[in-house]
Amino acid sequence: MKTNYHSILVAFLLTVVLASCGKSTKGKMANDWKIVSMTTETTFTNADEDQFESTVTANETRMTTKSVTTTADGSVTSSTIEATINTNEFTIEKDGAWKWIQDLSYNTDSGVVRTINERSGVWSFIGKNKGDEFKKNERVLFNVLKTDYSMTHKNQGSTVNEYHANYEYLTGSVTLIYTIKESKKDELQLEMESDRISDQYSNVSKSVSKGSMTLKTK
Repeated sequence: MKTNYHSILVAFLLTVVLASCGKSTKGKMANDWKIVSMTTETTFTNADEDQFESTVTANETRMTTKSVTTTADGSVTSSTIEATINTNEFTIEKDGAWKWIQDLSYNTDSGVVRTINERSGVWSFIGKNKGDEFKKNERVLFNVLKTDYSMTHKNQGSTVNEYHANYEYLTGSVTLIYTIKESKKDELQLEMESDRISDQYSNVSKSVSKGSMTLKTK
């Protein structure tokens, strides 16, 4: 089985649920944020029982992605990608708009690959539900309405390969749900725990993710 790394990465980035405990306000959330640290562990299993495991760690300038793919017949392949973070910024507006841009570059045996993933949409706090352990303004829902993804592979200045895709979604079809661990004027901390993925990725039958990230004002 050949793993499409970029498709799996986009799928993961589009559908996560973040969980912890803390409260925020629109005034604290709305800002131009820079992601200064991030850790994520994710496992995908598809309908054929092939399993993809990924561990991502990042600071302000570097991102390391370690992945292991185990096919149903027991074959195992692994890889590690060390990427330079050109941009990893999350803009949240008081009017309900948001945008997350992640721009990465990494070296391969055949040149340099650059990927740019931009997501945008609308956001709102999730109200307290009866029987829910969360309080008001402890969770925030980001609806993804549009994604724009591009990949450019260059070798000695010449383009070897290019890929570009953009998608638009109905409200509620692709979401990111965050629960806030810490919310300050100049810092936002989020934690993730998820055991689901968007129905649009029919080749993935099960996913489990956990992680955290810290954002600071630019």
